[in-house]
Amino acid sequence: MSEDLTKNRDLSGQPPAPPSFVTDALGRSPVYNPDKHASNNPWFSIQAPTGPRPSPHWVLSILGLTFFWFVGIFAIYFSAQVGRRWDRGDFAGSINASKTAKVLGIISLGLFFATIFFALAVG
Repeated sequence: MSEDLTKNRDLSGQPPAPPSFVTDALGRSPVYNPDKHASNNPWFSIQAPTGPRPSPHWVLSILGLTFFWFVGIFAIYFSAQVGRRWDRGDFAGSINASKTAKVLGIISLGLFFATIFFALAVG
């Protein structure tokens, strides 16, 4: 029995050399297929842009900053994120930042006009 344990062991005292390639239990070398791995792994996604670069809505964000600064600051932030995320390859994040900048710009303008309407109605 002890002969079986030492039969495949290197007795020179050196650590065994790492294998030159990884094999499975049957000794087969796996073939890397990037398309297969990309489609099966939700964390590994390389996507091409599906359309033109989204608009950062700078005019709407600046108007929002001018008329209702508290919300307009956040609109400016998201407008600035559109280009950065697109250049980094985060296309979905760029589209979401564009939508968020647009919504925040509209909200800030709406709050401005509601404040004006309320001031005129009350006063």
